[in-house]
Order: sequence, then structure tokens, then C-alpha cells
Amino acid sequence: MIKKIMKLVVGTLYKSKNTTGSQKETQVPSKKLYKKYYTYESIEDIPDNVKPNIIYHVGENNFKWLVVLKCPCGCGDTLQLNLLKDTSPSWRVKFHTDGDVSIYPSVNRIINCRSHFNITKNSVRWWEVWIR
Repeated sequence: MIKKIMKLVVGTLYKSKNTTGSQKETQVPSKKLYKKYYTYESIEDIPDNVKPNIIYHVGENNFKWLVVLKCPCGCGDTLQLNLLKDTSPSWRVKFHTDGDVSIYPSVNRIINCRSHFNITKNSVRWWEVWIR
């Protein structure tokens, strides 16, 4: 019974469109910002064992082509974000003067855990789904 209720709730949250067209799914940034969730590490190769709470910036010297991190939702999935501008989708990394990093644009997982978040100054900002 609990599984049926959870399935109904999750199905409602991620409903793409109502058959009547009266409800629309909208995602807006949450005000939930968690303090210093990630640390930054520059490496040459993808690590065999990706540790949680670390942003791995992969590449040689000044040519970085990939960001690798564990999904912040806790599902355990390893995410690889392409940094090559000529390939889509691609992300970019911004370095702040205090040593923190931000990743743009947001990460929107359309399979598995369906997390949608930004990493801003090593912190996670979650996006919330609103159905109106």
C-alpha cells in the first residue's frame, strides 16, 4: 500500500502534462543552499573510485575536458559532465577568488534519481518542481 502511495506522489510530482492542459510543470531554484558540500581536486585521469563530496576536474595542464562527481542526492551514481564546448551538452567551471568552484549550467538528471541542481561555490542549490 505504501509503495502505491509513493508511486502516486512521485508520478504527480513529475507529471509532464495534464490531459486537460490546466496544470503545467515549472522548475524554480530552491532557497535551500547547503554549505560547502564539495571540495575541488584537479586530476589527469578519471579516478577508479569516485569519492562523495569531491569535484574531480579531469584533464592535463590547462586543458580540462571533464568534471566527475557523485550525485549529491545520495543515490550513489557517478556523474560525468563534459567540458568540451563543441559537444552538447557541455558545462563550464568557474573559479572564485576564495578557491571555490561553480559549475554552469545546472545538472538536470532525466533518468534514475531525477535530481536537478546547481553547484555554486562548492555548495548544492536544488531546483524544486512546482505544478500549477
